[in-house]
Formats: sequence, C-alpha cells, structure tokens
Amino acid sequence: MTNADNNQQEYLKDIIIQTLTSDDLDAALRNIGAELGKLFNADRVLFRFYDEHLKTFSEVVEEYRKTETIPSAKGRMI
Repeated sequence: MTNADNNQQEYLKDIIIQTLTSDDLDAALRNIGAELGKLFNADRVLFRFYDEHLKTFSEVVEEYRKTETIPSAKGRMI
C-alpha cells in the first residue's frame, strides 16, 4: 500500500469518527459532503434518503458544492 493510499484511508477514518460522534445529523451530512468533495475533488456531493417501503428517494437533504456558481439542488427532487 502506498503513502497516498494510507493517507486516504486515515482521512476517511477521521470523517467516519467525526460523523459517528456527531449529535446533529444535518451537521454530520454537511461535514461528510464537504470532506468527500475535497478528498475526491468533486464538484458536488448530494445526500438523499431512500424509503424502502415506497422504493423512492427523497429530495436532496444536504449538499456540498465546490463553488457557489454551481446551482443548488437542495430541496429538489432529481
């Protein structure tokens, strides 16, 4: 395993620990989105919930956008 792989694994482990110790779901989702967006140099990270009974996804409940020029999808069904 390379140093880059080890660093990525450590970074992901830190994200998981921060999330598991958070008492605020919205803050946890914001943190996960921002950190994953930075880690993978993503333009956007979206979170939606899935309803097993209805077999449908919710609207976007949280998002990370690299820049403000990317239109927000929060609250939208996509």
